[in-house]
Amino acid sequence: MNIVLISILSMVLVGITLLILVGPMACILMIVVTLIVLSRGVRKHGSPKKLDQQKQDDELITVILPIINNDF
Repeated sequence: MNIVLISILSMVLVGITLLILVGPMACILMIVVTLIVLSRGVRKHGSPKKLDQQKQDDELITVILPIINNDF
């Protein structure tokens, strides 16, 4: 099987497990973190514009994580 397909399937399984065990906030957090990690993987071959996007993503993480920690 293709590695990308396997990674997507495993991400879906982890998301469903988190949704059942912990709740929707953990599932949303996992999706956001996965999208940021995937975009960073694409960004290694990207342009300087995408470096600005990386700074925005880092700021987004620093804003989102305290909000989610307070919800639990």
